[in-house]
Amino acid sequence: MRLHKPIHVLAARGGAKLMKLSRRSRGQAVILLALGAIVLFAFLAFVIDFGRIWWTRQRLRNYCDAAALAGAQNLPDATAAKNSATNYYARNLVETDCKQDPVNVQWQSDAGDKSHYWIDINDFDDVSVETPYTNAKLTERGIPPESAIRVGACRKLNHHIGALFGQPTVRVCAYAIAIQGCPDTIDGQDDQVIPIGYPTVKPLPNDDWDDQTDQPWIDPNTWTVGQEYPLNLEGNGVYGNKYYIALGGNGGNIYRDNWKFGAQGTFKIGNIVETEPGMKNGPTDQGISYRVDQCPDATWDNMPDDCPRVITTLLVDPTIDDYHGRSDVKIVGYARWFILPYDKTGGPGDPNKTVKAIFLEQEVGGGGFSTGNCTNIIQVALVE
Repeated sequence: MRLHKPIHVLAARGGAKLMKLSRRSRGQAVILLALGAIVLFAFLAFVIDFGRIWWTRQRLRNYCDAAALAGAQNLPDATAAKNSATNYYARNLVETDCKQDPVNVQWQSDAGDKSHYWIDINDFDDVSVETPYTNAKLTERGIPPESAIRVGACRKLNHHIGALFGQPTVRVCAYAIAIQGCPDTIDGQDDQVIPIGYPTVKPLPNDDWDDQTDQPWIDPNTWTVGQEYPLNLEGNGVYGNKYYIALGGNGGNIYRDNWKFGAQGTFKIGNIVETEPGMKNGPTDQGISYRVDQCPDATWDNMPDDCPRVITTLLVDPTIDDYHGRSDVKIVGYARWFILPYDKTGGPGDPNKTVKAIFLEQEVGGGGFSTGNCTNIIQVALVE
């Protein structure tokens, strides 16, 4: 005969088993919770570490970009470029990261072609500046070393994850490369290109034009900023050309509008354009007067930002054709000027009126870079 145990005995045994199971579950939960906490803290450390690395690299890249562009404006003077780049880097670092007066920043450099600077404020940045500089990409593009500058920067950061593996710090680096050159393409209206193509070599007349041998051609490589120069030829010019260019079509109306508003379209080094022979006294007078009248009191070194007296002329090679009457010339560069009032001495038909302008030093935008004649028109750009 099978005896059944009292129900309270069974309940007691069941409760004991449940309590044992509960204690086991609680122990497992504690272990899982601890593992989860470790994973969570490791993930947080990972996010913080790599977030700081990413943020620092972006900041260093911004500093290098600005410093390289600042230095490139002083090329090909390597010493001035290095000093400008380093000063610009230090000022940005101080104003953005350190919030200290830039005059309190100290940096030093070693001797040699590659200069290293260190700026020691809390964390220190190791900054290197190289110019002349070249690499495979720049060589492929035809950029000479004297027209390039590289700025690199590194900073040490505490690395929480790395500390677990014996690497408590990590070195974060960034760099930028900037180049200086002349734009190979300019916009006729944005850059205010007027219908003058100044020859980079003196056009020589033939025997029928012996009286033109003393035309006042001046080598563009000798132009000096702030000096006044004639942009056209007196009299009949050479073979009927007074250095005027047909941009967008022939005729006095188009020629005058190009003077007033800038030629339409873009102009690229290597393009072939046509000369515009003839006196053109009336359209030239109207175009120049239109510009001068809008800011009559301006000077070449003190003028409003929107003063239309700042113009761009093409530099051309006249040797590809006979330069006799209407002929072809090739664009080889650009020059920037401050236009002066048209010389109106003499009667209305006086052929000796002269376009005069003051040579400027400015930067303009453009497409790519060219090895053409930059004269005073340069641009700087980041390439890496």
